[in-house]
Amino acid sequence: MGGFLLNNYLDYFCQSALNTLFNPNTVHSVSTNLSRFFREMLSNDIISRIKIEGMLPQWDYSYFIYTLIFRGYLIFTRLERFGIVPLFGTFEGYGLFHQPVTGLITNPALYRDVVKVTFGKDAELVKLKPDYQGVFDIISYYADILAAQSQSLAVNTINSKNTHYFRAKNKTEAESYKKAEDQANQGNTAVFVDKNLGREDAADILPTVMFNPRNNYIGSQILEDMRKTRQMFNIEIGIPTYIDTKKERAVAGEVEANVNESLGKITSWIRQLNIDFERVNKMFNLNLKASIQEVGNE
Repeated sequence: MGGFLLNNYLDYFCQSALNTLFNPNTVHSVSTNLSRFFREMLSNDIISRIKIEGMLPQWDYSYFIYTLIFRGYLIFTRLERFGIVPLFGTFEGYGLFHQPVTGLITNPALYRDVVKVTFGKDAELVKLKPDYQGVFDIISYYADILAAQSQSLAVNTINSKNTHYFRAKNKTEAESYKKAEDQANQGNTAVFVDKNLGREDAADILPTVMFNPRNNYIGSQILEDMRKTRQMFNIEIGIPTYIDTKKERAVAGEVEANVNESLGKITSWIRQLNIDFERVNKMFNLNLKASIQEVGNE
């Protein structure tokens, strides 16, 4: 029973995030709350580019679009209690072209455990991609990279502040200096220490420069890398992005190539959705249509 609750209420990513709290290691950038943050951000970027028209008022848009994006497909059928509905389910069987033949829908709100439908007869299948998969793999890949870069930025920012090392007389004195530094890093306006720590004859207590702060700080470069990672993701999905080539003038052909490259995947997704929507519209007398949401025309 405990395993059932864990699998339903704490997915793999939550479990991994919790593990990092109790099992610290040097770097955690995969399957953590930080990578979850970037997955949500990138997911919203994709959702903002796909426009679905003709949805019935009783349908939940969030369920509709998130199921398509992350799980890859929806089953459209007519249920006695709910009318025409798009729901997630599983499918089975192979047709002439290895397409699914029947679908199985399970939902706590249904009046029976399993609803079995036949595609082309009493149901239709709408998929985002020809392989019936969502785009969670793309989102996770770039989210993990951004999480790693973000952690590098935080670590480098802290390390760039601590550019000296000190020589203490003994371990006790070293601990006193460490506590004083902790208080200073916490933002205290004044730090009070034992008078012996500031004695004039303790010349060996003076700090020695370990790093040059200017040379050690690479935060600007990390931020630039994060920007380039976002650009790569935008191109991968099909989000308009400005490619900074550091050139005074961009050749018209290069600009057009960037635009065409950034529209490749999302154009194929929209095409696939509209092909499947045609069958759904014909069977259920609907007017579903997918298109690319133009920036600024939301």
